[in-house]
Amino acid sequence: MGILTLATGDPAALRLLKAALAARYGVRPLAFDGLRLLLTTQRRLWGLPVSVSVETAFQGVDHWLWMESARFLGFLPFGGRAESYDGAACYVMRRGVVTSSSEPPLMEITSRRLWALRAVLLTPLSEEGITLKSTGERAFRAYSSQSPETAVTVTLNEDNTLQRVETPLVFPTQAEGSGSAVLGTPLTYVIRLEGPLQTLSNVVLPTNLVIGWGNQPDETHTRYTIAAMEANPIIPENAFTLGSQLVPLSAPKRR
Repeated sequence: MGILTLATGDPAALRLLKAALAARYGVRPLAFDGLRLLLTTQRRLWGLPVSVSVETAFQGVDHWLWMESARFLGFLPFGGRAESYDGAACYVMRRGVVTSSSEPPLMEITSRRLWALRAVLLTPLSEEGITLKSTGERAFRAYSSQSPETAVTVTLNEDNTLQRVETPLVFPTQAEGSGSAVLGTPLTYVIRLEGPLQTLSNVVLPTNLVIGWGNQPDETHTRYTIAAMEANPIIPENAFTLGSQLVPLSAPKRR
């Protein structure tokens, strides 16, 4: 039985999406209304290791959360930050202080980043109201009829597994990790998939996500390991305004 999709678009793009879904999930793709991921990475400070954990989550099409914490030498708490979006405003927490903004440029940037994260799962691209347009032999654009400005470009590998998702952004202020980019110039937000597929909580995901700016050197990108996940979680509304903490996800023990 072939994979069904409610998305519309040109035949070439639809074939690519169905092939990507089959490569990831087989003949029964999972539907996602929400997701929580635990990401881990390592950084260096004064030549010494800093362990970084990130809890990122989305719920529906307009709620997103990114909470980052760090431990110096693996055990000493060393700062952290959080960002979120609830469809009405964007929120940032630094040193325990939450600020918010509903400026249209920032709202659009955050909406694009959320759509890129959803696209990594592939099944949100097959939902009703999504339009696909091929842009090359192994690439297509995907956007919602409700917000066509938040299109992402999806590129597949030769074996139809997902290679990367990218979307253009223009920051009104200096973007973290954007290097010496001039303010107001276009950047490309890229999520690249690396490593073999793994199964967490019965969901097939890549081992690593590499996140960065496409117009910056590869060494400025951050490679995260996907350590744990929860599909379709129940997340309190005020978590997306940084008004409450989530119970931390724990990585499963490897045998």
